[in-house]
Amino acid sequence: MIRAIKAERLKLKRKHIQLMFLAAFFVSAAWIGYCVYDMDMSRLNYMPAMITMNFLIMNTILSPIIIAALASRISDVELSGGTYKWIACMQSPESIIYSKIITGVFQIFVYAAAQSIFLYIVCLMYGVLPWYKVLQFFIAVFFTFFEIFIFQLNLSLWSQSQLTPLFIGIAGTFAGLFSWFLPQIPLRFVIPWGYFAALCNIGMNYDSVSRFAQYYYTKFPVLWLIVLIAAIILGLATILKKFKNKIKNL
Repeated sequence: MIRAIKAERLKLKRKHIQLMFLAAFFVSAAWIGYCVYDMDMSRLNYMPAMITMNFLIMNTILSPIIIAALASRISDVELSGGTYKWIACMQSPESIIYSKIITGVFQIFVYAAAQSIFLYIVCLMYGVLPWYKVLQFFIAVFFTFFEIFIFQLNLSLWSQSQLTPLFIGIAGTFAGLFSWFLPQIPLRFVIPWGYFAALCNIGMNYDSVSRFAQYYYTKFPVLWLIVLIAAIILGLATILKKFKNKIKNL
């Protein structure tokens, strides 16, 4: 399995995935910098909550496209060369698909961890953000990344043209963004891209007269996190079953 994971990492070596994640990270960081630049602190009650919510919104816009590209890159080497049957002669179908999943999950784990660390550092300048709030942010973004990755990997593994999964990822970005402005049920909870909003435990009241924004924390939606994890497990089982059948029928 370790050799299979190393092989997957080598396949991604010249595909600039890390640069794509880095670009998305810097765009998000730049937006946060713009939000806090010359901010009138008399217009809101708690800066860290505002920063956290903006980070989740930026993830809704940028991350699904990057993750769709990651899933496509992980899948397209064997698909374009038609080499899945050859590889299956040397290793089991399970090790092939597990190594691809582990490689992708490692990438999104680092991405989510970097965002969480950056969030904590920025918030230190405007009032300490409790560690468990940073952990909740990490859990929200990581498991949403995980779900989107599994969904996109499912699409990429069965699509000869990788343009289709990428276009679906772009469309999903718009659906996820709209889910922030529409009623919580059902849109946020039935699409993979809606869980940035579904797992956001920050609310806001805005007074248009005084132009004062009041941010407040709500209880973390553990129930919807469980639903999300169940969807991930179902997606993993679907990938493994379909992949084994695909190898068998080649």
